[in-house]
Amino acid sequence: GSPVRFGTISAAHLRAAIEVFLTSTAGAVMPVSTLNVSPIGEGTPGPLTLQLHRAYWAAHADPRFTTPVDYAAYAPA
Repeated sequence: GSPVRFGTISAAHLRAAIEVFLTSTAGAVMPVSTLNVSPIGEGTPGPLTLQLHRAYWAAHADPRFTTPVDYAAYAPA
């Protein structure tokens, strides 16, 4: 695994980062390649971001880790 730390991140830390990504339960892992038009790292998704993105979607395809949603059941009549 990779070390994880939770907390507030300053803009200066983001500008100095090698790679940045956002995540949510519904949104997978989304790379952030620029901050205020300046590239983060090389301006492309980094290796950790890509690794986590692949792992998320692999788990998403595994029925042990997903709950199908019948969106039609929630559509207005």
